[in-house]
Amino acid sequence: MGSTLVALKRQSQATWDVFFDFHFYGLKKTIHENDISLKGFGTRIFSVEIEELDFNDGSKNFEQWLTIQGIL
Repeated sequence: MGSTLVALKRQSQATWDVFFDFHFYGLKKTIHENDISLKGFGTRIFSVEIEELDFNDGSKNFEQWLTIQGIL
């Protein structure tokens, strides 16, 4: 079983990539086929350019993404 939502910081950049496991929720991928998928993490759904990503900012971005995708 993979994770449902994970944010990974790029090693030498102030950017966080957020990955969502569509399969875990039984959802069809809404991402372009050329986007990044990592086994165990899912597919990158968006990136946030910030040095430190806290839970509240990440949650707001995720909620916006869910709304845009018509999931919420």
